Amino acid sequence: MVVKEENAHTFNTWELCTLLYRPNQMYSDWYVDKEENKNIEKELNKRGVLNKKSCDVVELAKRQCTEFGHKDATQNFIDCTAKEFKNINDKVAAIKQNKQKEDSEAAKSFINGWNTGLNNAYQPIQRTPVCTTSVLTGQVTCY
Repeated sequence: MVVKEENAHTFNTWELCTLLYRPNQMYSDWYVDKEENKNIEKELNKRGVLNKKSCDVVELAKRQCTEFGHKDATQNFIDCTAKEFKNINDKVAAIKQNKQKEDSEAAKSFINGWNTGLNNAYQPIQRTPVCTTSVLTGQVTCY
């Protein structure tokens, strides 16, 4: 869900920008849904992010630093922008890495389940005969 509901997770602006303009940086299997993209655009517009350029990582980093109270063209602003740029890129990379790990674990689980099913499905039923010996005749009967 793009918009925040009570007690629900909401996406950070950098996440929304990435999902809208660069989804494959986070999710290699991302399916673009036009309706959802419209919702993302509406939410970004509410946040003052009006176009693709303002969704650029550098622009997002600058915006964040301005919100932190740093003045443009000061050393603190430049340092903050570099730090925030790295933070955003690191977060995008971490999401992609976690997604790949989850996909890999899901694939392993599926393969293990499949192999277990194959191993169990083709095993003939093994029956151990039960035998008794007649006390009177000494004859052995198995069933």
